[in-house]
Formats: sequence, structure tokens, C-alpha cells
Amino acid sequence: MYYHVTSTSFSRLRLVVVCAALLVGAVKEGYGQRVYGNRDLINSVYSPGIAGILLGVSGVENRSNAIDGDLDNSSQLRLVALGGLEAWQSIRFPSGNLPAPNSPIYVKLTPPPAVLSLLSGISIVRTVGDDATTVGEAYSDGQLLDLLGLLSENQPVEFTIPVPEDSQDLVEFDGVRFWIGGVLSAGSIGRYYFAFFISKPLLLSPSKEICEKEQASIQLSHFEPGYKYRVYSNETGGSPIAETTSSLQISLPTFATEGVFTYWVEAVDSDTYVSARVPFKVTVLPQPGKPHLTITDIHN
Repeated sequence: MYYHVTSTSFSRLRLVVVCAALLVGAVKEGYGQRVYGNRDLINSVYSPGIAGILLGVSGVENRSNAIDGDLDNSSQLRLVALGGLEAWQSIRFPSGNLPAPNSPIYVKLTPPPAVLSLLSGISIVRTVGDDATTVGEAYSDGQLLDLLGLLSENQPVEFTIPVPEDSQDLVEFDGVRFWIGGVLSAGSIGRYYFAFFISKPLLLSPSKEICEKEQASIQLSHFEPGYKYRVYSNETGGSPIAETTSSLQISLPTFATEGVFTYWVEAVDSDTYVSARVPFKVTVLPQPGKPHLTITDIHN
């Protein structure tokens, strides 16, 4: 005989368990407008041999740690005594939510200790496709020194992969590859924690028409709590001319002359992480002229 439990206490307990599971999932994915890489490609799986003798080729160990949503654990890129002396992992972003070509990418990793003195043997580069084809500029050696700043042995560092200043150098990509090899010796280890970007702002409309001496405003279709939204007069660099920390509307200065003006809007997380900028075009039309009136005296 089988018993079917239908007690109220059991039903409530089940509801609590289900809700707790959903809450954990929500917290895990609750990164505001951050989009973390959730898939990857590697050159090979690292596999230690018997009695500590490394029999496999260089590769990646615990690869899922770089894409599992836990920001404190990492995969390990290892160089071994036998086989090819290179190891790499490309963290890829969700297929339905890819960065824009002008999205800054934020990465956390620990370079091998030898890099501190050699400043070589590692590189960071954007990738695209299921074969992790490298695209755009690769950052290594002295370029990485500028990005990484001060390094301490075995300490992770978080840094920004910048957007190329020349728009002609912008490329479509879906991942970021961390590579070690070259001058590094067997036994070198690099650690890869995560890669993410900030979703670009969503605007109700990409443009607006007004008359001169009037004021225009940008309407956001979504406001992320805790974020700032800033407006610039250029696509890269410069200082913000307007911002909001609480409203769906960003007011622009009054336009004194007619013409077409393009502004750029970005989302800012924690005053540190910024999104790709999206354009907003304002077309300023001339004020209609005053009518010219002629008065005729009909009595003369």
C-alpha cells in the first residue's frame, strides 16, 4: 500500500523549497545590466598523469568555474612538461545577448607569476565563432602592463579591455580569450575568473525633432536601480553633459541654433563599469518667421 501525503504543512514546505530555489536562481542571475559569459571554448582539457607525472598536453582545468556565475572561483590554464606549451580559454557571451562592437569588456584573471618579471607569455584578445577565431587587437606584453596596472604574485586583477578609439577598428565578437604560453616555462598556471559587459541603454526613440530655442529630452525605456545614465556629445571619451540617477528622462541643454546634433548615452554601474554608448539624434528646426503685414487705409 502506498500513501500519498497531502498535509498542509508538507505543501507549504514544498512551496518554500520551490521559492527558495527560484530565489537562488534569481540572485545568481541578478547582476543588474551585467552580462557574464556563460559558455566557452578551450584548446585542450588538462589532465594530470599517474604519480604526478603530467602526461597530457597543456590545457584548461575546472573550465566551468569561469562561466558558472560564481565570481570567486576560477578555471586554471596550465602549461605541462610534455606536449604543446600553450593553454587558452575563450569565455563567450550568451548567444542571444552579445556585446556591441563598442562595448568595453571587464575581465578578472591571475597571470602566471613569471609574467611579473618577463611581462610576456600571456595575451588577451576578442574572439568570434565556434572556433574562437581571434579578431581585433590582441593585448600582450607592454600593452597589458598599461591595462593590468600593479601586479602582485598570485593575486587576481580585474581590468578593462578598452574600445578602439578609431571606429574603423571596431569588430563583431562574442568572446574574450585568455592565452598563456611562449616564453613561460612548464608548470606555469594562469587563472580565469569571469568576463562581462554592461548592456547598453534602451531608448524609447532614437531621435527627436524640436524648434530652436527649445529643450529636448532623452526618454529611457528602462531604468536599472543603482545605475547612472550619462549623455556625451561624442562617441568615445569626453565629459558628460547630462546625467540621471533616478529618472527615465534626461534633459538636454537648450538648442540655440538649427541643425542636426548627435548625442551618446551610456549606462554606468557602480561609477566604474560602463556600457557601449548608443546614439540619440536631435534635429533642430528654425523657428517660423514672423508674418509681414501691410496695412492699407481704405478711406483714402
